[in-house]
Amino acid sequence: MHVNYVLAVVLEHGPGALDEPRLRVALDGAAGRHPAFHTFPGTAPAMDPETVAPFALRVAVRTDAAQWLREAEAELGTPFPPDEGARARFVLLPGSATSELLLVADHFTTEGLSGTVLLREMLTLLRDPAAVLPGVPAAPTPAELLPPELREGILPAPADRPRRRPSPPGVPGPDPVRIRTHELSHAGTRGLAQACHRESTHVHAALCAAWLRALAGTTPSTAREDTTGTVGLPAAPHPAAPTTGKAPDSEHTRRSVSSPVSVRGFLPPGGREVAGMYLTTLRTEVDVHPDRTLWQVARDVQQDLDLHTAAPQLPELFAAGLARFASGHPPTADYDLSLTNLGVQEFGGPIRPADDSTAPEDDPAASGEGVAVRACYPLVNALPAERTVGVCTTGGRLHLAFTTFATDLDDRWAAAVLSAAVENLRLMVERSGPGSAAGAAGQRPRNFSNPGGRVRFAGPAS
Repeated sequence: MHVNYVLAVVLEHGPGALDEPRLRVALDGAAGRHPAFHTFPGTAPAMDPETVAPFALRVAVRTDAAQWLREAEAELGTPFPPDEGARARFVLLPGSATSELLLVADHFTTEGLSGTVLLREMLTLLRDPAAVLPGVPAAPTPAELLPPELREGILPAPADRPRRRPSPPGVPGPDPVRIRTHELSHAGTRGLAQACHRESTHVHAALCAAWLRALAGTTPSTAREDTTGTVGLPAAPHPAAPTTGKAPDSEHTRRSVSSPVSVRGFLPPGGREVAGMYLTTLRTEVDVHPDRTLWQVARDVQQDLDLHTAAPQLPELFAAGLARFASGHPPTADYDLSLTNLGVQEFGGPIRPADDSTAPEDDPAASGEGVAVRACYPLVNALPAERTVGVCTTGGRLHLAFTTFATDLDDRWAAAVLSAAVENLRLMVERSGPGSAAGAAGQRPRNFSNPGGRVRFAGPAS
């Protein structure tokens, strides 16, 4: 099997600020800085600077504003060559003032936050080819972040170990994926952050609650409203929830979400801007019964995340994830939804929010110079039967991407799921309690993060 991820960024730029030759120079300048983007999965990061493979760049015709979605769907299903080349590639869809750029990467060697590091470096060089990027510290392997007693059996494989990658190059996965996106307005994003502050929870937990409630329906028909006024969706049948016409009980209304948890807080000081596979996952199960408010569900999610990502649980959670990877057994989705949240990511180049009438004087899009990132959408090709939601906040707006297999019921169902989840978010903001809103004014979204700043793993092995 293979697992790719894509970071799709929407770029706004002036005439001549973004073309293939200029982008090629920027990519060549960023290549070779991070061994994890040039290392085969399961081996220790190593790279010969003299023979480093460049990042492949493909320029696609931008037939319409949705063309990048079709390109991303194809890229998610296309494995990287087994033993050669970089573990990242790029696709550019150029337009006169708006273009899309796709960073496609091997999810066995890096994660989405590594992708944001690479994107920032590339964009720095794109804006100024003469820019000098800061040095990159040596990146520890994920296992080197663990205490010695947890490392056994999950250190990098020796060079002679058979390399697992059964998917031949260039062959898509068995089932194509479909991607649907949505972005909150600048005001909507700010309102969600303020509501989470009032409700003593985080944006990640609120998103989980909205999506799990949206997935809690059992009939693939039009959306209905439950007793709390939130939208129960035309979702795929759940094995524990037969359609009997009776009122649901808690046994039949429990749903689960997988949350990727970053362990970058345990990297050495000054080493956060490195690339690697520095994450694990946590499965959280909650009751989404219609009698419960979505804020109650969100606080349940938050409580579980806080409990299991504090010391000493987080190192053990990370070790268990690495052990599963080292075993060679393909993972399976034992949850209803995976929700990955990159948090607030800024890529330089100030840009005016679309619903803000005041533009900074140095806004490159307003002045006709430079390149600015309007949006960033994290995407991943799901495991069998998995549904994934990617979230990133940039430019003051929260962006959502819903990825499902094309065989997952039908397009109308998936579109209704997305619509229901977005409506649930709106209702959550509308119905958040008065609380102490004083400190929330102008606050950025409080995206979930692990307590890496307070707890340290063992340092890198010597």
